Amino acid sequence: MNKTIAACVCALLILVGLWQFVTFFPDLPARVITQQTATGEPSLVIAKAFLGAIYTVILLGGGAYFLGVGLLLHKLPERAFRILPGRDHWLAPERKAETIRSVSTHFIWLGNATLIMFVGTFQAIFKVNIDHADLNLDLITNFLTTGYLTYIFIALLVFRNRFRTDRLPKDDGA
Repeated sequence: MNKTIAACVCALLILVGLWQFVTFFPDLPARVITQQTATGEPSLVIAKAFLGAIYTVILLGGGAYFLGVGLLLHKLPERAFRILPGRDHWLAPERKAETIRSVSTHFIWLGNATLIMFVGTFQAIFKVNIDHADLNLDLITNFLTTGYLTYIFIALLVFRNRFRTDRLPKDDGA
């Protein structure tokens, strides 16, 4: 996984979300349906301005958080990596740069998955409210959330496998 590619994908997702917001937001009604019952009846309706504020915070705040932390992880002190199994091995001077690059790349990809989930969710909200599309928001958000949680599970397995401690060289005490 390349950190530059992950960061570019994150920036692209933020731009796609902003384009989506600029394109669809003006056409939304004053009260926006954000949740539906199983029969398609609105169960949560919020003000258009509030939806706009939420989406702006998610896109800019969330995107900046994942991208910023991912790119600035190398500036954190070593104690911030206590969760890393075998950290003495992985943060040794000859491996530290590669370890931090790997952790930060995983973190940015997690941000990308999060942004994909929200861009998809808001696209469904826009379609239901503007085009009166025959979509069930709960079904779509459940599908997106399931995909997101599946990604997190797989990403954690990959991350754990990357930093396995059972494959570390044994210290022979010499």
